[in-house]
Amino acid sequence: MDGDKEVMQSMDAKVRRLGFQSGEAFSQALLDFIDAHTWAFERLTSAHVLHMGGIDALQDSPKLIEIVLRCRPSYKVERNPASAFHVVGQGIHPLSAHLCRHPKAQENWDMAAPTRENTHNTYLKMGDPSYVCLIPVMYVVENVSISEMFFYPQYRWTHPTPPPRTLLSDAFALCSSSINDCFPLRVTQGTGSVLPGRFVRSRGRWVWEPLFLEWSQSAVASSGHRGLQIIVAELGAGDHLPELINAISAL
Repeated sequence: MDGDKEVMQSMDAKVRRLGFQSGEAFSQALLDFIDAHTWAFERLTSAHVLHMGGIDALQDSPKLIEIVLRCRPSYKVERNPASAFHVVGQGIHPLSAHLCRHPKAQENWDMAAPTRENTHNTYLKMGDPSYVCLIPVMYVVENVSISEMFFYPQYRWTHPTPPPRTLLSDAFALCSSSINDCFPLRVTQGTGSVLPGRFVRSRGRWVWEPLFLEWSQSAVASSGHRGLQIIVAELGAGDHLPELINAISAL
């Protein structure tokens, strides 16, 4: 018990240097950050899987996606949930290597088994024949012993030809930029369109709002968001931006 207390005190001291009051506050900020960028993280996960040959190719050797984050120190009372961290590394690794590498990894994995099974069954009941399984995604914060594991649904690629490598590269570039340059991509209510946005304070809480209502070169140019403008220029989609966004959404 004393050992656990010492670990918590050490953790609190470490995160206070980053502007957090406690390890608990840090963990909540991490969850809020992941939630703010869920669409991008889900697309990154699918792109990693498809880059390895698709989910069926991974069934004999289960994999884990690892996203390495670095905290952006801030001493503001109200911290923007979309900008608290940024991605410094990502990759796909054998699940067995993760379970062997970390002391409590196997124990935590076994404890999460009921949650995985319930979530898996929920997706099965939805009746989508292309659904295959869940894939674990581990979010690790650099230099801080706090991490979170999520499980994202994976679907079989149903097109007759594999996704173009250029499309996967565009997905990696756009999604990574949306996270690190802080224009969180989200599906808008009503239209179902995926749009870049920002978090603003409204009535004492953070609320996401879109930067514009429809993808176009002129909308991006007038958005005032330099990071978005740079990545769109690098992608070179031009007038085909809506088609590119739809293609990435379908991964």
